[in-house]
Amino acid sequence: VSSGYVISNNDFVNTLTSIYLFVFNAIITGNHFTNVKSYAIEADYTVNIAVSGNTITNSSTADFVYAEYSSDIKIQGNSISNTSTAIEFDYSSGITVSDNSIMKSQYDAVYLYSYDGSIDNVNVTGNAIKAGEYGIEIYVDGGTASNINISQNKLVDLTSYGIYIKTYSGKNYTLDNNTILNSSYPIYIFYVVQNIRIDGNRISNLSDYAIYLEYGSAASISGNEISGFHGNAYDQYGIIVEYSAGGIISNNIIAGNSTAYGAEGIYVYLSSGFSLFGNTVSNVTYGIDVEYSGNFSVFGNTVMNNPAEDSTYGIYSYSNSLYSYYGNTVSGSNYSLYSESDFAGVFYGNTFSNAHNYMLYLYDSSSLTFYHNNFLNGSRIKTYFYGTSNLVWNLSLPVGGNYWSNYSGTGSDGIGSTPYKVNGTSVDYLPLTSRWEGYMITFVETGLPIGTAWSVTLGSSTVSSETQTVAFNPDAAQHITQVYTVARISGYVVSKSNGQITLNGTDQVITLAFTPVTYNMTFTETGLPSGVTWSVTVGSQKLSSSSSSINFLLSNGTYNYTIGTVTGYHTNTATGSFQINAAGKSIDVSFAQNKYTLLVTETGLPAGDTWTVNVNGSTSTSTGNSIEVYLVSGTYNISITGPAGYNVTMSSHSVTIDNSNATISAVFKNTTVTAKTSNSGALYEGLGAGAVIGAVVGILGTMMLSGTGIFRKFGKGKGGTQ
Repeated sequence: VSSGYVISNNDFVNTLTSIYLFVFNAIITGNHFTNVKSYAIEADYTVNIAVSGNTITNSSTADFVYAEYSSDIKIQGNSISNTSTAIEFDYSSGITVSDNSIMKSQYDAVYLYSYDGSIDNVNVTGNAIKAGEYGIEIYVDGGTASNINISQNKLVDLTSYGIYIKTYSGKNYTLDNNTILNSSYPIYIFYVVQNIRIDGNRISNLSDYAIYLEYGSAASISGNEISGFHGNAYDQYGIIVEYSAGGIISNNIIAGNSTAYGAEGIYVYLSSGFSLFGNTVSNVTYGIDVEYSGNFSVFGNTVMNNPAEDSTYGIYSYSNSLYSYYGNTVSGSNYSLYSESDFAGVFYGNTFSNAHNYMLYLYDSSSLTFYHNNFLNGSRIKTYFYGTSNLVWNLSLPVGGNYWSNYSGTGSDGIGSTPYKVNGTSVDYLPLTSRWEGYMITFVETGLPIGTAWSVTLGSSTVSSETQTVAFNPDAAQHITQVYTVARISGYVVSKSNGQITLNGTDQVITLAFTPVTYNMTFTETGLPSGVTWSVTVGSQKLSSSSSSINFLLSNGTYNYTIGTVTGYHTNTATGSFQINAAGKSIDVSFAQNKYTLLVTETGLPAGDTWTVNVNGSTSTSTGNSIEVYLVSGTYNISITGPAGYNVTMSSHSVTIDNSNATISAVFKNTTVTAKTSNSGALYEGLGAGAVIGAVVGILGTMMLSGTGIFRKFGKGKGGTQ
């Protein structure tokens, strides 16, 4: 690993991999790459690398940049054309990809991948991407992706996805002010994303979903412009949100076309606790479609000019509960309002006009309340009710009921003197004699758990809610200024606790952000050498440090924690739980070095003999054939001794313990000479030592005289006598 390289102004032609990096602190600039086969720039375990002002062409099988396990990488101002994947990062964080021109990538222009890991702190901004399959893709299989900013990019002519993000857990996403043209799925995000903002994007000529969000929470989808649905546009959606909780869908403009039959403007499915307001939807089959959802508000939207087909819907509501629609304007649909299998909904202050067929179509819905709505269709207001129950068409005076354009009754106080028959047994007993011209002051909160009760006081009136909105309906345009106050919620602070509003006859929306009060949760370690990195995970949040403490900011609640593994060390507090209750807390984490087994084995000693192992001056003794010594990582000198009369041969005189066990063998050898006795020794049993010596001397003398045995004499020459 090296540092401080500058690689500049080179021409690389017909290479497999042009530049390979395994470094810290490098600059790669002004180079030209042509006909690269695999990678123009490949980087492993790199830190702080800047790649700028380079050009690559005609390299359809190669990546321009491929990096693994890297961080603090900046890819800026490069010209990239005709590559396989232009820029790819695997298992990397701290990435900036900005102001590049990327054309004709076979697969992805920008691709970030991790399996069962994390991707954090990514900025992809200001790039011009044209012609390929995927524009910008972040794919985290089983891990997390957090702090992602994808803004001000232009993506054109992509066969699949413009911006695609898949993660099993993520938070803090910003996708702002991108322009995406001619893509099947311009923005597609799914799986457990918290705190996501998709604002100010311009999307045109889509063939499937313009903006898709699945399993999101605390999302803001606002100020986007979507247009150019293709003809015969079945399964095309402007905005689709599924399986999500909380959030805002506001001030978007979605424009289909007169032939976009089957397209939907805004579709929400199996979600709760959201607010949908200020949107304008035109020329689609379904204007606003909400299904299997609850605890939400839809207000101040405009749906118009839907095609005059048999099945076009201004507002389509299916199997929802505990919701409100107010202040919406719907004109020109086959069904102005379609409600099926709904329960406990409120409709007020809406204007429905120019229905091609049914102004109201209610099927198996119950406990719905209608007041202050305008139903405008000349003398023909067509309704269809089936299986409905507990429908309420007016509130008690002074509120009253609804305005019906075909109602002929009169009344001096603005309330008709005779009831209005809506359908069958449904009757508006207090119909209005003129159009309702009221306006709404709506407070929209974000940040509170779904179902939390909160309230606002405006002037002398206080309204409480367990949904995301609190709405006021002033009597008239009073042109006065009133003070509002937001009630305190324990454990939270609000962005605007009070303020002033001028009541001037126009609808107004005030957004309020509640954030939890946080407290310090500090983990302090002992036992690690200075500078060693350690980590703690609390819930889904992981923090690392090379100092002795790690600090989390947490709101009230019960949390589980895990101490990350540090190679060569262990702790007895690796997992646990704690509770934050309006005060900070600390936990001490004590690390100790792991001990590993040094196994010393011997051969050659008789059973029961004692032998000894000396490791850096510390001895261990055994009468068996092995000795185990427990050591932390390090290098050790080894000596072995045995009983007298034995020497020892060792497989090694030192050992290095590197976070694993080790083995040394020893062979003992007897150094004592032992006389061997034959069976003839039995001849001398019972004789004294002198007799034995005499007998031996006699035998030796006989052998010398007879010339036998080992004393036989030879002549000097070949023919000499013996």
